[in-house]
Amino acid sequence: MADVIVNINEKTFKLQFGMKVFRLLSQQWNVPGLNGVMARFAVLQDMANELTFEQLDVISDLIIASVQANPENTQSVTRDEIDDLILYDSPAIMEVIEKVMQGFSDSLPKSNPEQSGKLKVAAKKATKAKA
Repeated sequence: MADVIVNINEKTFKLQFGMKVFRLLSQQWNVPGLNGVMARFAVLQDMANELTFEQLDVISDLIIASVQANPENTQSVTRDEIDDLILYDSPAIMEVIEKVMQGFSDSLPKSNPEQSGKLKVAAKKATKAKA
């Protein structure tokens, strides 16, 4: 996956997605596992012309978690900084939101209809004993 780099308030962040982001969001949202985290993302399915505060909260939490997940970032970003951008620099934050949502989407496993809901376990290769 290509690096996702965003600029927020003259700070540059390299985002990271994956299990660490899910763990950070699980802690933030006080949900026990992946299903709880994914359930919170359901509010993003109906994003219309105007974003709701609930949607903005989920997106802000995702931005913050993806910044925190990458140990290369030496600075952090706060919800207040993101909220200020929403009010005062909408084009800048919309660019960040688009990059974050695309990066997050690209990081998710692609579902296979035949394997839906099933964990794929690596099969052990049988070895023939030498006679």
